[in-house]
Formats: sequence, structure tokens, C-alpha cells
Amino acid sequence: MINYTWKVTKFEVIDEGPLSDVAVISYFECLGEEGSLKGSAGSDVRLLPPDPGNFIPLADVTADEALNWTLAALGERAEVYEEMVKDQIEGQKLPVPRAVELPWMNV
Repeated sequence: MINYTWKVTKFEVIDEGPLSDVAVISYFECLGEEGSLKGSAGSDVRLLPPDPGNFIPLADVTADEALNWTLAALGERAEVYEEMVKDQIEGQKLPVPRAVELPWMNV
């Protein structure tokens, strides 16, 4: 079974009206691990507009809040990143091909 870990690695921010450092783009990674096999996929997503009534200053944002915002913005697309990680891990389970000399080439 693959264990997935999501993390936000960076925000892009703007000033919007009275609010400063409003996170508008989140960069993220989805990491997967199954035993010694690992995979990763990442990108960025435009975040949903902030609620001025519940605005959290950037200095007070926790990693969990950043991840929640990111996953909310991704919605069902989050599954695509987990699938990419899964494909990487499954690919590592396949035998590695090796080159061989062809018998008719040494004639």
C-alpha cells in the first residue's frame, strides 16, 4: 500500500485591498512511498479567493491550513497527482531490461 504525503512548498502572494500577502498560487508536492520505492509529483494551483472575514495573515498560516487550501483548490484533481506517484512506484517494480548482443551481429 502506498503512503501519500502532501506538502505545500511555496506561495505566490498579492496585496488585495486592505489585505496584504494574500496567497493566490500554491506550489505543492505529492510524495508516495511503498517500502523502499518512492515517487513524487508536484505543480501549482490557483487558490480560491480569501474570505476577508476569516483572513489569516501569512505569518500565522500553518502547514495544515496551507495544505487544506491547496487541496480544496485542486478538488478531484488531487487524485491525478496520486495516480502519477502510483505509476512511478509501479514502474519501479518492473524488471529492468538489459541490452544483449544479437547472435547474427558477430558473424
